[in-house]
Amino acid sequence: MATITMADRERLRANGASLSAGTLRIALGAAAQALSTTLMVWHERACERRQLLGLGDAALKDFGATPADAACEAEKPFWRG
Repeated sequence: MATITMADRERLRANGASLSAGTLRIALGAAAQALSTTLMVWHERACERRQLLGLGDAALKDFGATPADAACEAEKPFWRG
């Protein structure tokens, strides 16, 4: 599904075109879906980083990490992958 950006909308308006209510609804729905997905990813990332800090040395060693690696990962802000 194509997404219509604000720049696209302004370009269409400048050329005398108008967007139908349906087209605008689709574009807003796509934007809402993208925002929802981003927020869910950020939430999951923050939870996973908190859980990582709770793992013991043996659990970290199981996947090749150290407590320093866990601390470094947990310090990252949720929006950074």
